Amino acid sequence: LNPRLSFIYDIGGNGKTLIKSSFSRYNTSNIAQYFSGLNPNGFINYTSRLYRDGSVAYSYGFNTPDVKLLGWGDHKVKSPYMDEFTIGLEREFFEDWSASFRYIRKWDKNLLEDADITALDMDALMDDGELVWTNYTQVSVTDPYDNNTVTFWDKIDSVTPSTYAIINAPGADRDYNGFEFIINKRYSNGWQLNASYVYSSSKGLIGTGFTASNSIGSLFDNPNAHINANGHFSLERKHQFKLTGVLRGPWGINIGTYFRYLSGQRYSRTVNSQNLGLDLNQGSVTIYAEEMGTQILPAFVKLDLKIEKAFKFGSVNFRVFADIFNVLNNNKATGVYSRSSHPSLVYQEMTSIQSPRIFRFGAKIEF
Repeated sequence: LNPRLSFIYDIGGNGKTLIKSSFSRYNTSNIAQYFSGLNPNGFINYTSRLYRDGSVAYSYGFNTPDVKLLGWGDHKVKSPYMDEFTIGLEREFFEDWSASFRYIRKWDKNLLEDADITALDMDALMDDGELVWTNYTQVSVTDPYDNNTVTFWDKIDSVTPSTYAIINAPGADRDYNGFEFIINKRYSNGWQLNASYVYSSSKGLIGTGFTASNSIGSLFDNPNAHINANGHFSLERKHQFKLTGVLRGPWGINIGTYFRYLSGQRYSRTVNSQNLGLDLNQGSVTIYAEEMGTQILPAFVKLDLKIEKAFKFGSVNFRVFADIFNVLNNNKATGVYSRSSHPSLVYQEMTSIQSPRIFRFGAKIEF
């Protein structure tokens, strides 16, 4: 049962100034990973990357079938869910024009993760929320990028197969705060306009990307995955401005526009153990060298236009249109290489870019 409660209060009694608020709970959908993760049938593999002469460049380690438990002791598994609270003010300041401001708060509970019970003191984790790694020792090395010391965890016993428990991991949180401001001009007199600005913060330990949110992460399997892992999520865009408009022009010509300015997504600088001269028992390891989400990609700016001409033949409407995507032909990076320790690849070198200006022409018949 998911509680949903909302209300609207008309301050002036004339429908022009409204306070709106809501509270909602949403259960996280079940995904196949929850069930396949408990399947004892698995596979064994050993993966290495080789140089051309056949020698081992580095190894990804020896993987055996996962043995998974459900819950730990008295700590039974509960279904994950998200709560959402909003409160806002909406005001119609003259005919067809309104403005609204809204605060949005979301937080996730009971997020599922698998934990390696051969590597963690599970009682300390589940009872007190403490991370006590029992099969690892720390190794430090100098990071040549900034000459600071970085610390890796070296696995003491890398041969014995791991055993996993699917749990509601303490500290596995995900939080969102957002402020939204909207100006809306309803369609009248042949035109419409909507402008919105959102300031948001999305942070925690369990990200919103695919691999971070489907319970197959290694945050509670491997202490190296936990290093600097609590921070801003990679999909966060702190500032978002969007403008849409429609104009019904003369001679059956319609024009629509969609402009958006979005802060760049976040990423973190990483370093690799072998690049820094460390030979760890479990093979090559890459860690965050700084708090997750410290770096920000360039802002995303895009303007799209649609121009349409309508013809009417009796009961048949015939329309021809042209779509222009990325009118300004912006070409900012949408991805960069994030490892600073690689001997040949360049840190922050662009790996992907915005799509160029694109034209699309089409026609539509309505009858």
